[in-house]
Amino acid sequence: MIKNISLLFFILFFLLNLSCSIAPIEASGADGKTGSLKLPPGFTPPAAKKLTHSGGGIVVDMYARDFSQGNLVYCEVYAAESKELELKSAVYGKMSLALTKKTWGYRTFLPIGPEAEPGKKTIVFSYIIDGKTLTETVVFTAAKTDFPVSRTPLDLGKYSNQGSEAKPEIVAFIKESKKKKDEAFASRENDLIGSSFSHPRDLHYITSQFWSKRIYQRYKIENKKRIRLKDTEKIHRGTDLRGETGTPAFAMADGKVVLADLLYYEGNMVVIDHGNKLFSYYMHMSALKVKKGDMVKAGDQIGAVGSTGLSTAAHLHVSMILNWIELDPLSLLSLPVRN
Repeated sequence: MIKNISLLFFILFFLLNLSCSIAPIEASGADGKTGSLKLPPGFTPPAAKKLTHSGGGIVVDMYARDFSQGNLVYCEVYAAESKELELKSAVYGKMSLALTKKTWGYRTFLPIGPEAEPGKKTIVFSYIIDGKTLTETVVFTAAKTDFPVSRTPLDLGKYSNQGSEAKPEIVAFIKESKKKKDEAFASRENDLIGSSFSHPRDLHYITSQFWSKRIYQRYKIENKKRIRLKDTEKIHRGTDLRGETGTPAFAMADGKVVLADLLYYEGNMVVIDHGNKLFSYYMHMSALKVKKGDMVKAGDQIGAVGSTGLSTAAHLHVSMILNWIELDPLSLLSLPVRN
């Protein structure tokens, strides 16, 4: 009887861990080849929407989870026929896009910022084809995204105490943390993105959505009494994913670790430079599994879920920026990027 109970507990433990493991599936790349897409059980990202523009001897294919505020867009540019193409520049609005030359043409990424005005957007391509210098303008429409608003004030404990950050040792810690972040985001690697991507967790459960507006409590202590101050509103510049303390956090894409350290607000934080000013970063972890300078692949474990820094419960905060513009990190998972 005891042996049977032990066997039952072993089976249950095995199944529980199996259900929480990250499972790779095959995702078709834009060139018809496959790239590894590692996803938790029960989650499949939306298929990418595609826009195609042909003109001036070139073809421009654009892919996005949705062509709306807060989404990352992947773009391929190639010659319409078997001609030699030299792409000189791509200007999105007033933003110069970084270009990566491939055997089949060029690729680039562009951001539809969460605060970008909805409506018509333009990309002007300058290039040389058949010895002729030409320009071609691509126009697409960016739609509005209805970002969520939370009305329940959050109590952040000591982080809601307006007097705690005035302590000299805290001020010094905050200053040093900012310096480390500034150095990390000043990194300028060339394009390191591969055709493989990974969900950052082994469980897909969003507890706070990207760009949601949240209300935070504020208070001060006078005569050992807690005096409530006016609440403050802030934008959540990432996506929070549920996880028990110690469960794994994964790199979403190939890149170079440019920060792996304990910071004041962010707790244990990892920043990955994916090249061409595209970064992903991961916060509040209980442990770090990488160090600054490490090269990582999509799906590599970089840390463990926790509640360090400005956090009320165990979770993984994931953010992504391109050219300093915040984007929903999960929008990356829909993109059929090819090498």
